[in-house]
Amino acid sequence: MTTHDTRSGQWTLPGGAEPTDDDLRRDIELTREELGATVEELAHRANVKDRAQQAARARVVAVRQTVATPMVRRAVFLLAAARRHPVATVTTGTVCAGLALLLVRQMLRIRQS
Repeated sequence: MTTHDTRSGQWTLPGGAEPTDDDLRRDIELTREELGATVEELAHRANVKDRAQQAARARVVAVRQTVATPMVRRAVFLLAAARRHPVATVTTGTVCAGLALLLVRQMLRIRQS
């Protein structure tokens, strides 16, 4: 990479030699690439709304992965148990539905009085 001496106004290579036209072109191209990357980074940092949305999406994915695995395991376990014991499953479901109905009726009576 070339350096610029502000006192003399001369461009030189690190060894002190005069840069060729190709050296200067490469230096200009490298500077353009670095400047482009810097501008992109600054634009990304300035776009707070997009950054917040990306962070929210990342959190949603993390929560889904954390919660989904244990719940799927439990659901699979319960389905397997229900298939092994269908009569017990139907009986338990009927009892739970009956208790829920009784609780709802009791709550409605309390509200009406």
